Amino acid sequence: MYHHDQTYKNELDAWKLYHKSEAQILQQILDAVNDTYTKALKDRMWGYGNTSPFDIITHLVTTYGKITETDLLANRELLTQPWTPPTDIEELFDNIDTCIAFSVEGGDVISDRNAVSAGVATLHATGLFIHPIREWNKRTPENRTLTHFKEFFRDAENVRQTETTVSAAGYHQRANATITDTQTVTTGTSTLTHPQLIDIATITRIVQESLRESQAANATTTTTTDRPNRRSATRANTSIVGLTAAELDAMGWCWTHGYCHNPAHNSDTCNFPKEGHNIQATAQNKMGGSNERYQPRRGN
Repeated sequence: MYHHDQTYKNELDAWKLYHKSEAQILQQILDAVNDTYTKALKDRMWGYGNTSPFDIITHLVTTYGKITETDLLANRELLTQPWTPPTDIEELFDNIDTCIAFSVEGGDVISDRNAVSAGVATLHATGLFIHPIREWNKRTPENRTLTHFKEFFRDAENVRQTETTVSAAGYHQRANATITDTQTVTTGTSTLTHPQLIDIATITRIVQESLRESQAANATTTTTTDRPNRRSATRANTSIVGLTAAELDAMGWCWTHGYCHNPAHNSDTCNFPKEGHNIQATAQNKMGGSNERYQPRRGN
């Protein structure tokens, strides 16, 4: 009868769940840890079949979980690692708690007093808590515990965030506010006189109109690189076939006329350029210029 009552079924279900959960936890540990560090518990025939998760964790902590002096020193340095917004201040508090817990485990306990001093130094380095730190330092020692530290500077950070938000909102409000014009502003299309109110959109329109007028005026002028074509640049040219490289080097050259007997003549000094003349072109880099020999003519 016992095997059929509800109590037995409940106990059997609990037993099955326990062993199933234990097997799953064991497998998760074995998947996460290299076999090198657990094989001391591994049976040649049964593997880890008779090993519990607790056995493996105990083995790992006892054999490989020893905290060294180097670890403790690194933990002290971690206690003073920088913190700055917008990182949540709770992360600063969590780092302090973690370092304290590690120091306790390693037998080199970080006192609350030292932890608080490190936390205050970290906040001071941000330059954002000068006034709160002054108020904090006025407190009596019994009111400067780690718990007090967290409460005090959590509130200080909330106030700082609120003030930052309000300040930013005020800036945007001022930027979008209307502006009173105290002088007469004249453009080609509009004149604004005192005390007319100008909003941002109006100012933008005025500036854009002025820019368009300036660009239109510039478009009607010629650049200094446009040389006047004072007379026809059509010349009788002859081939350079038969001339040696030395002879060509001794001659002048320009984009319009090609090679000529005036060695001082070049694309930049040419007095009679034809349309499309490029003053940057040289005999070595013709840029589409003439490859002919110019028929000498007085005045060129």
